[in-house]
Amino acid sequence: MRQFKEYLEEEGVKGKDDFEEIMLPAISNLGSAKLKYPQLKEGVNFKRNGPRPTLSKPNDYMLERPVVVDWYPKIEALQSRTAQSRTIATLNKASLNNSHLAFLNFEEIYFELQKYKNERCYYNLSISKDILPSLLRRNDWYVLYISQEELEFTNFEQVRLWQDIAIILLKKYCDNFYNAKRLDYEKDKIEYKYLHEVEAALSAQGKKSNIFDEYTFLVDKSREDIIKKLLELKQKIDNQDLSDFEFRSLKSFSFDRHLYKPLIHIKDSEIKVIPVALNEGENQFVTDLKKHFEDNTGYFQDKELYLLRNLGRGRGIGFFQAHNFFPDFIMWLVYGGKQYITFIDPHGIRMANQRNKDVRKKWRGENQVRFMGNFPVWGVLS
Repeated sequence: MRQFKEYLEEEGVKGKDDFEEIMLPAISNLGSAKLKYPQLKEGVNFKRNGPRPTLSKPNDYMLERPVVVDWYPKIEALQSRTAQSRTIATLNKASLNNSHLAFLNFEEIYFELQKYKNERCYYNLSISKDILPSLLRRNDWYVLYISQEELEFTNFEQVRLWQDIAIILLKKYCDNFYNAKRLDYEKDKIEYKYLHEVEAALSAQGKKSNIFDEYTFLVDKSREDIIKKLLELKQKIDNQDLSDFEFRSLKSFSFDRHLYKPLIHIKDSEIKVIPVALNEGENQFVTDLKKHFEDNTGYFQDKELYLLRNLGRGRGIGFFQAHNFFPDFIMWLVYGGKQYITFIDPHGIRMANQRNKDVRKKWRGENQVRFMGNFPVWGVLS
């Protein structure tokens, strides 16, 4: 919240004293549910305890997941500054060749990668300058979208462009290479944790919940109507009244199968809240799931459904740390002695396509992986 206020001031959106801060509690709905989720074992740290990989040629895993760089937005941004806009009908795929590499300053590229390595905290990664030309001579590990004319030598300004392209490609390659090594190191160091035990431990240590504990609203003090309604909503929640509540763009509602109540949806930006409220896609997903649950009581008679709107990085439950995957929602379906866990991003494709291949390979076998559309689902023995 402090950072948010500072951001507002930096953007010239009034001072922090011009805003009213209103805290709304969130009521836990976890109950006695013993929900599992996969997590790295305690003490596993690739940077400290893992191997020291040296940047080298791509393996099959990396070739299946090429680096993608789209240079068209950069070109359009530069052209817009000189009022020379154009419409790009199709994206041209291209690659650097020996005629481009001959002009590159590999000393500069090497130091840029070393700087990037430090910025990304890849402390255990070694980079040799000698590997860089051989990597750039290959075009099987990346996809570059750029107009062909940008790769033609017309003046020496083009050389600076090629240098920048090479640096960006190799920085992304470092990310892919490092994450591949990290995944390989962590793949057999996963265990299942019980959500209620983790929450109890956090509470005992005086730490904030991984699930959720409160909303923080920031409202312009001149908006007395909004402040009044938020205080009214706060009073309702304090009195355990979790019935639907709507005011202007704000909607508060509950879903009995969600792990905390209420859920907040805000249609526009007149009200600021942390954590971020449900957006349109997320709100629609919860609404649809709630309706499906209520309309299919027979199907769910011998099943238990639990849903969690996950918090983001730093507070939420993360998976596949090498990819920093924090799904918007986690859903558990407990049935037949197993727990089926679904990671859901209603408005995104973070686990789609290639990511699904990663998960299939990593979790196949004892965890009985199956998939619903783009969402991986784990069958876990209870």
